[in-house]
Amino acid sequence: QVAGYRYSTQGFYNLSDSAYSRMSGYTVKPPTGDSNEQTQFIDYFNLFYSKRGQEQISISQQLGNYGTTFFSASRQSYWNTSRSDQQISFGLNVPFGDITTSLNYSYSNNIWQNDRDHLLAFTLNVPFSHWMRTDSQSAFRNSNASYSMSNDLKGGMTNLSGVYGTLLPDNNLNYSVQVGNTHGGNTSSGTSGYSSLNYRGAYGNTNVGYSRSG
Repeated sequence: QVAGYRYSTQGFYNLSDSAYSRMSGYTVKPPTGDSNEQTQFIDYFNLFYSKRGQEQISISQQLGNYGTTFFSASRQSYWNTSRSDQQISFGLNVPFGDITTSLNYSYSNNIWQNDRDHLLAFTLNVPFSHWMRTDSQSAFRNSNASYSMSNDLKGGMTNLSGVYGTLLPDNNLNYSVQVGNTHGGNTSSGTSGYSSLNYRGAYGNTNVGYSRSG
């Protein structure tokens, strides 16, 4: 799939651009409540250089029984400058029977920031039924174990592992428990945890969640 967009009028702003309260500045990442958290600027905008055009390409290919691969790239140009934003991502999803894995890489370059962002990510998902007989009646036959890792290639790494799935005969109780840690790079180091329960009953749903970071 290939797509292109062009703003023929200099000074054109879309709805999200017009929502900014000033012509240039940073977008701040919403705080999580961690007392040790540092303010993170996740995006920079400069409306003095309005958007001029954008090109996108997206490719996905099935590799038979070996999974799928994908590639996408985009370029955003601006009026009054020859520089442009660039984003590239590609990855591979490979199943090993009922076990699924994925390996992805992404790159982004914002013209308003001197630093380039890289992210390498790996995920693994294993159903509990992998270790069970096909006729097993275990309460955890619809549960899964998961692990994910991301590395920004600048010393920052995040690991996350957990279990999730459904319980009860009608599978109307969803649960998820995850724990993780972050260290290195420009992000604050620490551990985090999250758990949730969702029960779907005949007269409504009940949700309970808990999260912790520090």
